[in-house]
Amino acid sequence: MRRYGIFTAILTLMAVSFFAGGLLGYKQTQPIAALVSVIKSAEARIMALRLDELSYRKWSYGRNVSNSQWIDKIHPHVARTDVASLISIRSPREVTRKRQRLIDLIWRGRGLPLATRPDEVFRGISDSAFDGMRHLDRIDKLEIRMRGGIIARPYVFYPKVRKKGVIIYHQGHYGHFALGRPVIERFLGEGYLVLGLSMPLLGPNSDPIEEIPRFGYIKYDYHNVLQFFQSEDFSPLTFFLDPIIVAASYLLEQSGEPCVAMTGVSTGGWLTTFASALDTRICHSYPVAGSLPAYVRLAPPNRPNIGDFEEMPPDVLAIANVLEFYVLAATGKGRTHKLIYNQFDDCCYRGIGVTTFRDPVKAAVAQAGGGDFDVHIDSTFIGHRISPFAAHLILHDLTAKLGSAKTLSQRGATTPNG
Repeated sequence: MRRYGIFTAILTLMAVSFFAGGLLGYKQTQPIAALVSVIKSAEARIMALRLDELSYRKWSYGRNVSNSQWIDKIHPHVARTDVASLISIRSPREVTRKRQRLIDLIWRGRGLPLATRPDEVFRGISDSAFDGMRHLDRIDKLEIRMRGGIIARPYVFYPKVRKKGVIIYHQGHYGHFALGRPVIERFLGEGYLVLGLSMPLLGPNSDPIEEIPRFGYIKYDYHNVLQFFQSEDFSPLTFFLDPIIVAASYLLEQSGEPCVAMTGVSTGGWLTTFASALDTRICHSYPVAGSLPAYVRLAPPNRPNIGDFEEMPPDVLAIANVLEFYVLAATGKGRTHKLIYNQFDDCCYRGIGVTTFRDPVKAAVAQAGGGDFDVHIDSTFIGHRISPFAAHLILHDLTAKLGSAKTLSQRGATTPNG
């Protein structure tokens, strides 16, 4: 029985029960009384199943996903791993050293593109995908041009009433950041300035046909094609990271805020970890269903795959593994990195194996200089997205971090320019 089938059955039985009960009011007959008793018993059983949400989700999930027997258990391969031994970062000096090595690798010694700004800003644009948003004042579109005809076009969403900070929302490989409209709208309702980003080649971004040196003319219809740009003086990982860093610089100038927050789902969640590990101006980060260390990722209930090239680049992992990226993203005064996982994810990063690295990473963050790291499991739904529960968790934590001041002036921040 499907979830909504259960709900319909409840309503139907309640209606029949009400009707039969009405009959009893006119004539107390044994057959009708027996019918009412049977209906009420069935109604109670369905209600019990419907109300036991966790049991229902586990049952429904198990019908459609292999390895589901491990959805609420930790696989032996995961349990036997000595997680602490996988983390080499134990001091502030090591944080600085690893972060700089990663920056030097990805930007080939040129450093983070902190001085770069969007090539063009289109103010007050119209996009039907965001029509009817109650808390939206206006949308500005940024254009960030990169080599090979790759263009990122993030949107800046201005709230009608600006109360709080700045947050970046990054969609994964499912497509346009319009898929995150409910989350963006919720952030706007709380007074946040919001930036929406899509993965390269997706959403409003360019997907050109261009000539790649040494490979010829290629249609960019899938992000793994970007690997062909790899050279001694260029890393294609910048196609994923530059839009975040350049947009963050723009947002900080526009808002007067000291730092930005960031969240993302799926590979957008991984890029939330990746970018915040390298750019400390991303002070509060909340990846959702974004990544797993290899020992959890390759064990049930997860499918054995290593993901896309930007998730597991060998030269990057030779410097820092995924656990160490979590440490880099969390470490520092006033910094936060909280991972959120969907227990019943129908794509990836599912189950409860994530609990095995919570304490070891927390301990490493404390040794490396301090910071706020945590892992949360969202068991409220089946799917691969940011749920209302996760959005609430993010907003609750951000409110605690930013304080309860109702206006920008109370927090010493300036109003947005333009």
